[in-house]
Order: sequence, then C-alpha cells, then structure tokens
Amino acid sequence: MKYRAIILAAVAATFALGSARGNDAILDALVKKGVLTQKEANDIREQSDREMAQTADMHNKVKVSKWVDSLTWYGDARLRYEQRSGQGSAAFRL
Repeated sequence: MKYRAIILAAVAATFALGSARGNDAILDALVKKGVLTQKEANDIREQSDREMAQTADMHNKVKVSKWVDSLTWYGDARLRYEQRSGQGSAAFRL
C-alpha cells in the first residue's frame, strides 16, 4: 500500500508539472500495466484539471496599471564585442 501511495504522489507531481497530453499517456500506460485503476487515473486527471483551472484564474486576476498597458517599445538594439588580450595593454598591467 505504501508503494502505491508513492506512485500516486509521483504521478500527481508529474501532472502538476507536465503537459496534459503527456500526462494522459503516462496514466494510460500505468492503467494498462495494472499499477493504477481507471478510477484512480480519472481522479488524478480531475485533480490536475482543477489545479490548472486555479492557476489560470490566479493569473487572470493579476491587475496591471493602465500606464503599463500604454508603454510602447521602439528603437533598435545594438551589441558590441570587444576583446582585450596581450601584455601590452595598459588596462591589464599591475
């Protein structure tokens, strides 16, 4: 029984971090091998769906000031690379 609880916890954690398509495949494989029952797999799917809905609701409730929405980015980005090497450089003398 302890072994089964560890597997259920690992599957639940995988669901919390992974994608829905990959998680369904994992659950289906565990059901096929007899590690989980179909009811347990469905319970894990439902729990994962609830957690994803709560996460989406939390992100949708974040309020942003109007001035942030009015920001516009323009211009260009420039990068510069400079290599200094050798003993003749005054910057590297001790």
